[in-house]
Amino acid sequence: MTDVVADIGGTNLRVGLVENAQILRTEVVRGPLPQSEFVPLVRRLLGAGAGDPGRIVVSVAGPVIDGVGYLTNRDWALPAGQLGSDLNCEARIINDMAATGFSLPHLTGDQVVTVRPGRAGWGGNAQALVVNAGTGFNVCPVRHLDGHTITLESETGHALLPAMVADRLRQALGTTADDFPSIELLLAGPALPRLTAAATAAGHAEPMALAAELFGMTCGDLALRHWPDQGLWLAGSAARAMAREGAAFLSGLEAAFAAKGMPPAVIDHLRDMPVVEIADDLAPLRGCVAQLREI
Repeated sequence: MTDVVADIGGTNLRVGLVENAQILRTEVVRGPLPQSEFVPLVRRLLGAGAGDPGRIVVSVAGPVIDGVGYLTNRDWALPAGQLGSDLNCEARIINDMAATGFSLPHLTGDQVVTVRPGRAGWGGNAQALVVNAGTGFNVCPVRHLDGHTITLESETGHALLPAMVADRLRQALGTTADDFPSIELLLAGPALPRLTAAATAAGHAEPMALAAELFGMTCGDLALRHWPDQGLWLAGSAARAMAREGAAFLSGLEAAFAAKGMPPAVIDHLRDMPVVEIADDLAPLRGCVAQLREI
């Protein structure tokens, strides 16, 4: 029987058909889609004359409360019960960051790019941290131990800037820094053009390098909060763009570690933490596939 997985983001919507834990076919809808058209889209992808799906797991870009997914960048409230009734199958709604977290043990080859090498394998405390900067900004702590993956939900993008990031931003932009009060309003995709324009106006010759440095500082602060022995995993188009600035991003990361005044051995341990770019846009769908067995 065919299962269905879907990832509903702030910009794109992806749907995949799954058999034997393998994604066989996907379809991408770019731009806004009315919620009323989601079930017909799934039916169309299944094909004329196809039966009901066996199960469906949907990840949404927003919190999930009592089985209802609330998208923060679309006017959607998606109840698992109603979705299951509409498709006559078992349904589950999960957060999109959790879905990406569930995918980590399954990503291989060209699905990932090493930004900074470090420890290999799921050792240490078996903790990782997904940091996503795309249409929005959020993080997901992940623990993978003895074949089981646990993810924790968050809305970190709406938090205020870490103090050292706010200080560096004010040093760079002056009072214009007040226009970027939260992490998401500084580092998510829609904010980047505003940030680089402000940096250019303030006389910075390489505005993306400044953005990458601020992103690195933020990632360093998040790493200290979550202690991810198994690395920072960067997802989203904005995160990729800033991480690919290379030296500026890593300089910001190192600055965050050094600023905390910790013992050298602790800083060395942090420097051995891998940083990985998730290059696979289907990672949330792969995480949904991993969750099919849970329903």
